[in-house]
Parts: sequence; structure tokens; C-alpha cells
Amino acid sequence: MIRLSNPYGSLGKINKKQGIIPVIIDNIISKNTIHIWGDGENIRDYIHIDDAIEAFFAVDRYDGEYKIFNVGTGKGYTLNQIISIIIKELNCEMPTIKFEEARKCDVRKNILDISLLNKCTGWRPQI
Repeated sequence: MIRLSNPYGSLGKINKKQGIIPVIIDNIISKNTIHIWGDGENIRDYIHIDDAIEAFFAVDRYDGEYKIFNVGTGKGYTLNQIISIIIKELNCEMPTIKFEEARKCDVRKNILDISLLNKCTGWRPQI
């Protein structure tokens, strides 16, 4: 079984409003306000889709006993950090950000421990 973190990459459609990274990119390019629930300091583990696919292949090749594998990077980034990284990569100006009231359902920090996957398959994220 695989527990996947937050994937991003070339398969993400910026106009589909799904996945925070494509949504942020779309809003920056369109010069729209970015709406964030809370203060932007929630931490998530983001994994590139190419790394996720390689992890799926590694799990498929694994022939040991049943386990639950976390697929992520083991590193966390806040939304504020993600916005800064995207702005730097796109060489754009800082967009308007509107911080909305935090939702009770949002987890403050979610970073996956990928050590079991690495131990059993040798897989590590490359991007």
C-alpha cells in the first residue's frame, strides 16, 4: 500500500484548480490574488510526479511482506516558502496574497517518513 504526499509536476494542469502548486502558478501568471487558508505556515511534503512514479515502480518490484509505504521527500515546505520559490523560478513579482481564516480541518504539519520505503527498496527522491 502506498501513502502519497502532495504531488506536483508537468502533469499538473494550472487551469484545473486542483493541487496548490498549479493553483499558485496560475494565480501568479494571471496576476490574480492568491487566497490561503491560515497564515501560510502550514507545512507539507511535496513530491515531483517523476519521483512518485519511480517510487510506485520500486514498490511494485518489492517482494517482501505487506507494508504501508510513505511516498514523499521527507522534507517540508510552508506555503509561504512555496510561493517564494515559484516567484523566483518564474522571475515574477510578489502577488497579492489574501490570508483567509484557518480551517479547522487543515493539518498544521505533514511530512512523510520515507525511511521504510528506502530501507526496503533503496528508493530515494531525485528531484
